Amino acid sequence: MSKARIIADYAGTGATTDLATQAELDTVSTVASAALPKAGGAMTGAITTNSTFDGVDVAACNTTANAALPKAGGTMTGNIVMGDDTSIGIGDSAERIEFDGAGDISVLGANLGIGTDAPDDLLHIYKGNSGATPHTYSAFNIEHDDDVSMNMLTATDKYAAIYFGDSGHANDGGFVYQNGATPSMAIRVNDSTRMTIDSSGRCLIGAGSTSYTAALSVVGGAHGNDCMIKVYRNSGTGSHKSGIYFGANNGSFVTSEAGMIWCGNPATHGAYLYFGAYSGGLSATHHIYNSVFVGDFNDTSDKELKEDIVPLESGALELVNTLNPVKFNWKAGKCRDSENRKIGFIAQELETVLPEAVMGEDYDPDKADDHSEGHNGGKSINSNAVLSVLTKAVQELSAKVTALENA
Repeated sequence: MSKARIIADYAGTGATTDLATQAELDTVSTVASAALPKAGGAMTGAITTNSTFDGVDVAACNTTANAALPKAGGTMTGNIVMGDDTSIGIGDSAERIEFDGAGDISVLGANLGIGTDAPDDLLHIYKGNSGATPHTYSAFNIEHDDDVSMNMLTATDKYAAIYFGDSGHANDGGFVYQNGATPSMAIRVNDSTRMTIDSSGRCLIGAGSTSYTAALSVVGGAHGNDCMIKVYRNSGTGSHKSGIYFGANNGSFVTSEAGMIWCGNPATHGAYLYFGAYSGGLSATHHIYNSVFVGDFNDTSDKELKEDIVPLESGALELVNTLNPVKFNWKAGKCRDSENRKIGFIAQELETVLPEAVMGEDYDPDKADDHSEGHNGGKSINSNAVLSVLTKAVQELSAKVTALENA
C-alpha cells in the first residue's frame, strides 16, 4: 500500500456528519476533521453521505457493520489500515493482513494459523493437538492428533515435485513424482537425478543411466571407474557381522538367508570374510583370513556340460620338463601378501608351453591401478589345466617305469 493510514478504536453516536473524500479520511490518522475524529477520538455524528470508499457504501455504516467501518454507535476494537484505491489492510503498520487489488493476500510480520489462534510457524494448519514441538527452523507446520498427509494432485502424465535450492539454484535438489502410465519417484541432488524408483519397485542409484536391470541397480561414474557398495557397522565388537544375505520365496521353499557374504568382527585387523549357502541349513564353510582361502574348492566338471572330449596327447612329460617353477615375492601395494616368499609359475612363461592354461592380458598399471579406462589385473593361470598335464606326465613316467621293470 502506498498511502497507509490507521483508524483505531472509535465509537459513534449522535448527529449527522458527511464523509466525502479519501483525502479527508487520510487526515484522520493525525488530525480530527469534519468527517471523522482523529485516531483514538470519538465520532459524535452519524454518516449520511452516499459516497463510497474502496467500494464500500459508508452511509450503510449508520445501521450495519461491514468490512470497512462499524455501524454508527458501535465500537471497533481492531485496526483498519486503508491505503489507495487498490489495497486495504487489517491490523497495524507492522503486523497486518493485506488485500490488494489483484486479489493477493499477504500476512505481514506475523504467523498465520488455520484452525488455531496460536500458530507455531509462519503457516500453521491445525486439526488436533499432536503433542509434538516443531523443529527450530520450521516455517510450515501441519498438525493433527491422527494420521496426517499432504496431497499434491496433477493431471495425467504431469509431475508433482518438492524442490530445494538457494540463491543460485532454484531446484538444485528435490523429490519428483511422475504420474501417468509409467510412474516413478526420483530424488534430485546437485541439479541432477541421483536415485529413481520405478513403478515395479526397482531402484536405480547413480547418474547417467536409465537402465533397470535388477531390484537394485548401482551405476558408477562419479568417481572414475569405481562403483562400490559399502556395508558399514558403526559400533559393536566381537562376533558382530556386516554383510549381505540372499533369499527367495518360490511358494515351497521360503528363506531370507539362502546365501550370504559377511565379515566377522570387522572392527579388528583379524577380520574373517565368510561365504555361505543353504544346504539343509545355512552354514559358512568357506572364509578368507590373512589372505588365505579356507575351505574346499570344486571346479565345475560335469560331463553333460562338455563336448568334443578327447584324451590329452602324449608328450606331457616333455611339456612338464619345459615348465619353470619359481620362487618370488609379490610387489608391495598390489593387494597381495608381499612379505612372505611364494612358489608358482610366471603366466607369460607358462603361456608359451600351455596356452590353454593362461587367460587375460599383460598387466597395465594405468588401467588396473589408476582406473583411467577398463580394468586389467594381468594374466591368470588355470591351476586345473596345469594339474591335468602333470597327471598325464606322471602316467607317462609310470608307463616307462613299468616297461623298465618288465624288461
